[in-house]
Amino acid sequence: MVRDKVKLRKLIDFISDIGSLQDNDWFIRELVFKVSDKDADKVTAHALNEIHEYCINNIIRRQAEGFYSGFVLSKITSQLIEDFVLMERFRREDNFEEFCFKINQQIEAIIKTIASNDFLQNITEKLNDDAYYFYDNKGGQIINSLGKLIYMNYDSGNTRIEWNYLQKIKAVLYVFWVKSNHKKEQLIHLKEFNEVLYFPARDIYLIRNLNHREGGLTFETESEGRATNKEKILEILNNKYRKYQQYSGFLYDFVRTIQNNY
Repeated sequence: MVRDKVKLRKLIDFISDIGSLQDNDWFIRELVFKVSDKDADKVTAHALNEIHEYCINNIIRRQAEGFYSGFVLSKITSQLIEDFVLMERFRREDNFEEFCFKINQQIEAIIKTIASNDFLQNITEKLNDDAYYFYDNKGGQIINSLGKLIYMNYDSGNTRIEWNYLQKIKAVLYVFWVKSNHKKEQLIHLKEFNEVLYFPARDIYLIRNLNHREGGLTFETESEGRATNKEKILEILNNKYRKYQQYSGFLYDFVRTIQNNY
């Protein structure tokens, strides 16, 4: 009986594959019409829900594959697709914390792949570059070194610094967004860099840590803001339905920027 069930599941998969082929919508319609009234009575709400989820998952997977189609970091594309599918599943279930975890998994995989030792060494050697200027609205001062942008209170004499995840994010965003989209003499507002790029990535990471904390720096230890983690988490969770859209948009912009400038 169990073996028969396995074979029948394979048959269902085969039928689904046929139905998913282009111009085969008629096949699914005909199959549904073949179900008699008597057989239809056997279809429970649970079974219908399983069918619905199966169809939705297939659609989401096609969307994920399309989203990462031709992505430049091909070695991690398959895992990015799986995380994208789960991200959308948790969105449908209104599980915001796991949604953030899966969206962070995608961002983190890309960051870790890019931020190799050679990449970080190259950044370290340019920590005192003043080619790009950031205007700090709050302090009214110009940040004229990459070190100050990434570390805020960077000691130029210290070149042996352990890179944490958030600092890697800043470095990658700097290289792929600032250097690729701004002229050297152009003044860049730090507020724009933070609010458009860094803060969304930082906040996603913060919510990710609610259930999946593995240590490492969180934003409260950085000098650009002293709000406690608890206050920031509450602010994010109270606006989670807006954050679903904001964070999805950030993922799209992040992936597109890496793709276009890698």
